[in-house]
Amino acid sequence: MNFTEIISITGYSIETVGVLVIAIGIIFASVRLLFPASTVPEGDIYNNYRKQLARSIILGLEF
Repeated sequence: MNFTEIISITGYSIETVGVLVIAIGIIFASVRLLFPASTVPEGDIYNNYRKQLARSIILGLEF
């Protein structure tokens, strides 16, 4: 393996981790939307969902 191949594999690995973070965040947020905690008021469920989606997207884009 030469240097270019190592850098390419490293880049693909980092991108894969970012995509996985976004996908897991979307799944986690969706599960929390479908099964909300009993302490969350109904009007805040959607806003919390949007915030969780935004957090997972931002975290995934950091990679």
